[in-house]
Amino acid sequence: MQANPVTPGDFRRILILTLIIGLVLLAWQSVRDTVVNNDAIRYLEMADAIINGDWQYAFSLYSMMLYSMLIALVQALLAPGIVASAYIVNGLLFAVFAWAFLVTIYRLGADRQIMTIAAVVLLLHPALLKYSSMIIRDHGFVAFFTLGMGNLLVYALRRERRWLYFAIAGLFVSGLFRFEGMVYVAALPILLLAATGPLSRHWKLLLTLGLVFAAGGLVAMYFWYTRVVPENTSGLKFFMQSSTYFLSALRQKADMVSTGVLVKYNADDAWLFILSGFLAILVKTVINRVTIIYGALSIHGLLKLPPFNQPDVRRLFVMIVGLNLLILFGSMLTTHLVVGRYTLSVVVMLLFPAVYSLNYLADNFRLAGKGMKTISVIVVLFITVSALQQLSHGESKPHIREAADWIAGNIDHSAVIASNSTTLLYHAGHSHMAKDSRNIAIGPGYNSWKKIRQSDYFAIVGKAGRKTDTGKINAESAGELVREFAGKSGQVLLYRTLRR
Repeated sequence: MQANPVTPGDFRRILILTLIIGLVLLAWQSVRDTVVNNDAIRYLEMADAIINGDWQYAFSLYSMMLYSMLIALVQALLAPGIVASAYIVNGLLFAVFAWAFLVTIYRLGADRQIMTIAAVVLLLHPALLKYSSMIIRDHGFVAFFTLGMGNLLVYALRRERRWLYFAIAGLFVSGLFRFEGMVYVAALPILLLAATGPLSRHWKLLLTLGLVFAAGGLVAMYFWYTRVVPENTSGLKFFMQSSTYFLSALRQKADMVSTGVLVKYNADDAWLFILSGFLAILVKTVINRVTIIYGALSIHGLLKLPPFNQPDVRRLFVMIVGLNLLILFGSMLTTHLVVGRYTLSVVVMLLFPAVYSLNYLADNFRLAGKGMKTISVIVVLFITVSALQQLSHGESKPHIREAADWIAGNIDHSAVIASNSTTLLYHAGHSHMAKDSRNIAIGPGYNSWKKIRQSDYFAIVGKAGRKTDTGKINAESAGELVREFAGKSGQVLLYRTLRR
């Protein structure tokens, strides 16, 4: 029996207090961050297109539209402004995430102390704080992923069918934010096998899932064929061309490594060099986001403490995390990219056993020896310092916002603006993603820089004190400096283009 069992009233009070504190932190970070993140622009422009009834253009920007649809819905109902609507949606999704995380701990078995620790971890983990104010669809994916996988863990522990249905629903909704959610639904037979043994117990459910996926697959194939495949090209031919392009891109990189990095005696190991490099980047990214302390706590909770020391729950947990990492690695092979927010689902899963490990340290602190007490103090200090460090970051890129506001107020809206900062263009009212926009987002390539000649003005964002980009721009487009906006972390140089 638990010393201080959690009553439904206790759970509601802890949840409400967590939501209040979390939403206050979210509001504070959102107000402090005066410039939206780069990915936000796509979602905001999609929402704006939906509000204007231009669904075709919204779909052309990105096919997974649920997050932008929610932003558009809030804007249509409350009209607080498109950016404020996005932050309201983030707050609602945080509420879903907080409830899903805490209710999973509650159902897995928790007393008041465990629930309190879970709330503190939820509010103070640095990765969750880092991305909380960003306008990204990952908020929706992580919220419903947590709901789905949390219920699946509860099902492995309690074997009550209703938790399995909740898990499927949560994962399905997560797939409407990120496609990975559908991969987890498709992988349910493997996860069920890990959790409960023979799949024959669930044949009706698996048959239903199979029919749903078959219907969904036909719809997806229709949209893929009509929206993605070029005209007068068969779907099979386009698929084969895409596969060939993917393999040739990897082969090209392998050739570069074999000739430019490895000696001729190891040239055949170029593939191994590339794959191990991708794997090392993935491991580093996961460790950076999870942090070593939380990772160690998670391993301890998984191996030693209930409910994760039960074979079915532990096996399912390992399968979920392993599948998550496999999906991330597969994504890296196709996009050659992994960013920290992609690992948030791994972070959340590892926090579940970490909560029980922290509770173990708290329970045994008084009777522990000096070594264990020292470890406990280090853990508490780390959690506190890492959270404060994330919360104490100053205003987000004020020089970019200052430049954007000046451009919006002093340069005609019909002028063509080029910039290497898409957020500056957006806040200046010259978004390059707006429909029929002629404004130019400058990439890193030489040809992209030459596009500046097509603009009326160009704004270059760089590190404070660096003049390298300035020299290149002057040489390429003979710009006349109009104004400079300086900040602690960077600067914006606004030029008038002298020749087109």
